Amino acid sequence: MSGIQGAHGFQLMAPNTPLQPCELPLLDPGPDEVVVQVAGCGICHTDVGFAFDGVPTRHPLPLILGHDISGRVVAAGEKASCWLGRSVIVPAVIPCELCPACRAGRVTVCRHQFMPGNDGHGTPAVSGLSCVNDFLALWSQAHMPSYVRGRSHRPQSTWPD
Repeated sequence: MSGIQGAHGFQLMAPNTPLQPCELPLLDPGPDEVVVQVAGCGICHTDVGFAFDGVPTRHPLPLILGHDISGRVVAAGEKASCWLGRSVIVPAVIPCELCPACRAGRVTVCRHQFMPGNDGHGTPAVSGLSCVNDFLALWSQAHMPSYVRGRSHRPQSTWPD
């Protein structure tokens, strides 16, 4: 699988400053990763707090904000190839699925959760391509967390493809 070039985003350099355009490195999904062509990305009070109110992010700046991502998988690693061409939703907060809270089915209190745009880069907004990183690689068919299997809000195809 060859990587995808040309993804751009807007990064927050410092609070209360305009977002700066940036080009991302080659988006080359690992075995359990996918690249999502972003159709939409939410901006919520969390992003506004980071950008304008000085709320600290967990990942140091500069940082690409944005979560609540929807789009279509345009590239996939060998273990995630079943996602190629599918419409997906990437949740705003992704639990680790490994800690005692997650294993007990209490994923909303996971202390190791990953939030795109806070714990690491969120979604690029210009070219609409985003490499879903290793924290999000849980969304491969083989590793889908049990708390989303069989539910209507699972991060799978939104409609049958």
